Amino acid sequence: MTTAEAVAEVAAGKTAENTATAATAEQTGFSSRMERSRQALLSRFAKSVPDLAAELAQVPTSVAIMDGDAVIDIDLGQTRLYRDDGRAVAESQVLSYLEKPLRFFLVNLSGCNGGTWLSRQLTLFLTKECEDLGLEIKSLDVKPSYHGSYLVVLGVGLGFHLKKLISETNVRHVFLVEPTPEFLRHSLASIDWEYILTDGEARGITFSLSISSRPDRIVTEIQRMFINEGVSFIDGAFVFLHYPLWALKEAREHLADDLQVMYLSRGFYEDELIMMTNATTNMMNYRYHLMDGKLRPKRNEPVFIVGSGPSIDNSLQYIKRWRDRVILFSCGTGLRVCLKNGIIPDFHCEIENVPEVYDVALATSNEFDLSGITLIASITVDTRMAALFDHTYFFFRDSVSSTRVLANDQLMILGTSPTVANTALRSATCLGFTNLYLFGIDCGTKNEDNKHSRDSIYHTLGSMKDADNNHKFPDTCIGNFGGTVQTHWIFHFSKFMLSAFIKAYRIKAYNCSDGASIDGALPKVAASIEIKGPVLDRKAIKYALTGCLVNYEPHEYLKPFFDVDLVEHASRFYQDIIDVIDQAIAHDKDFVAFWRRLSTFNDQINNSYHGIESIPIGTILSLPKIGMFFVHRVPDTKDRAIIFSAFLAEYRRIHEFMRDGTLALLNDVSDRIKYVK
Repeated sequence: MTTAEAVAEVAAGKTAENTATAATAEQTGFSSRMERSRQALLSRFAKSVPDLAAELAQVPTSVAIMDGDAVIDIDLGQTRLYRDDGRAVAESQVLSYLEKPLRFFLVNLSGCNGGTWLSRQLTLFLTKECEDLGLEIKSLDVKPSYHGSYLVVLGVGLGFHLKKLISETNVRHVFLVEPTPEFLRHSLASIDWEYILTDGEARGITFSLSISSRPDRIVTEIQRMFINEGVSFIDGAFVFLHYPLWALKEAREHLADDLQVMYLSRGFYEDELIMMTNATTNMMNYRYHLMDGKLRPKRNEPVFIVGSGPSIDNSLQYIKRWRDRVILFSCGTGLRVCLKNGIIPDFHCEIENVPEVYDVALATSNEFDLSGITLIASITVDTRMAALFDHTYFFFRDSVSSTRVLANDQLMILGTSPTVANTALRSATCLGFTNLYLFGIDCGTKNEDNKHSRDSIYHTLGSMKDADNNHKFPDTCIGNFGGTVQTHWIFHFSKFMLSAFIKAYRIKAYNCSDGASIDGALPKVAASIEIKGPVLDRKAIKYALTGCLVNYEPHEYLKPFFDVDLVEHASRFYQDIIDVIDQAIAHDKDFVAFWRRLSTFNDQINNSYHGIESIPIGTILSLPKIGMFFVHRVPDTKDRAIIFSAFLAEYRRIHEFMRDGTLALLNDVSDRIKYVK
């Protein structure tokens, strides 16, 4: 960002009266201290920020404001950056911030697979360990206190705020953002970068720098840092805004939403056992076509994707009006909404493996005829699901164990979760469709008493009514047609993924749902839709789509796995991970050291175990988050060490439990594959 662009965004105000005088870069030149600062920045960041050297060499167009030999402000032409002595401004700003800092806290364990059996067992175990030390959960510090989290500094300016901010926040990594590199050039004369960086490194702090001026790129770079340094340490992270540039304020707002998504755990051991069992059973029991993630020719036919969010009830008449001119995908409980209103989908999508999803589909099939509807489902769905439909497209969803063990990157389809709306959008794009209309994809509700369509199964099936009543929407987000929408973390993640793939595939997407706004999907009122194309020969289109997919007979896909010793791979993996834990028990004093050890092992796995590690890896990486939640909220150092040691011992025992369950599963799978051979 140029200085001129920055000027327009720094709040205008009267220039402070003081004894300061202006001095250009030519007049001051590079002093020896400035050169040391320049070298300090380049030695740390030249590789990660290739343009830094050139930016620091540029002669500024703005003017340094001097107070004697000290640079105290920057004259931007129409205004000044601080409009006062920057040292005093920074000191006041930091003191005010430290009284009430903007931080990210983990407020509960729901995003750490908190509802799973093993996570509950660990939580109960650590709760008892704390109680044995006289620490009740309610007495633990609400805010974590440990040397290990992050400080994101949005705006460097002259850098007067950095020294105190870094020393007072007790973080492990500092991420600096300065979208106007010219300010960095001025900071060479205002602060001693060599001291700040060297002193921080001596205290175990590492640093990153971004000079991006676009909010999305800033957030992406910060996210990349979190991934590299450890997402688990986001709990307690500080975010400091130094000056009110639009790009920095936008980055702060987006970061607050994205941090919740980043902290979520992906997959858990108990679920992965079901995934593997269902996948192999479906492969053995059914004839199906396999839908993969390969690019296909673009198709121009419009697609309606129909969910069961409450706003769908006001759109049904318009969906019916254009039904003959579109291809229609129903999502999960949206199937009954369609059929109840005389709308027969071309495709129906399912993603979850739980029996309740089959129960809902069965109840719908008992009430309506499912003939002519093609099921598109993860190969991990309930093993009875495909029998309800005439024809099935199975696919390998990303990240789960059945995909890692039984498929490859070409077969896997990214972005089909966390909700069935994501499944439908990705299925449509995988088949080549690029012109999509979203209905009832509300990702929340404007009225918590009305969470689904009046025609959805949630209002007709007793067990589903109870489940619907238990759904809570503690968060809010921006509405598609204005206002706010009540939502929760799963829908936040769903919106994030929908947006990512709409942008990645350059889809023309219209959000016709009166729910949450989805970035990249244009808001469109259903009544304004005009489909100008002809009535579609949908049968011919489905025939052509099916012809692009590989057909498999029962058992056929599994035959190449006869010679793969899955049990041996699993035995080696568990022995290696337990060895890592034993090393941690012997040497590591805190979670920072342990997480580095665990991350190093995880990063080096590659394909060493034929994907078997994917069965427990979600739990392996999420359980330490639970441990950190407890340990980092224990105020006494000695008590903290006791709880950390207890965690490691219980963590090891859990791995032995997962090992035994995994080996039992894979012995069964191997026996079934050999039977096929």
